[in-house]
Amino acid sequence: FKNREAAIRRQHQADEISGDNENDNDNDQGSNEAYEGRMIQSKDGKSNVWVGPVQIDSDDVEYLLGEVWRNRCAVTGARLGTILEFVRWDLSKPSICSNLVLMSTHAIEKFDESGQVGLSADTRR
Repeated sequence: FKNREAAIRRQHQADEISGDNENDNDNDQGSNEAYEGRMIQSKDGKSNVWVGPVQIDSDDVEYLLGEVWRNRCAVTGARLGTILEFVRWDLSKPSICSNLVLMSTHAIEKFDESGQVGLSADTRR
């Protein structure tokens, strides 16, 4: 989860440096804005992506892992021997409890390639 967020943030910063940010609606509020979160246009130009810090704390992580997802991948149900990470279900919304899904690295790769439509209808519910 952190790697995906960091990659998006690094790409946006690189675009700002190179002057390739004509599609962004920034108000030039300084470097602290990245910590508050904001919407930026995705590389494909078709959607907006929310970029900002994680909006949950360690208690939220514990609750999500144990009570909501039961330490299982939301896509495959895998539990043992699987690396699990939280992923934002809707990239246009911040990383709050209601927008985080626990997935294995294999499921994340599939999710990154095709988004929600690449997952089964049962998983999307």
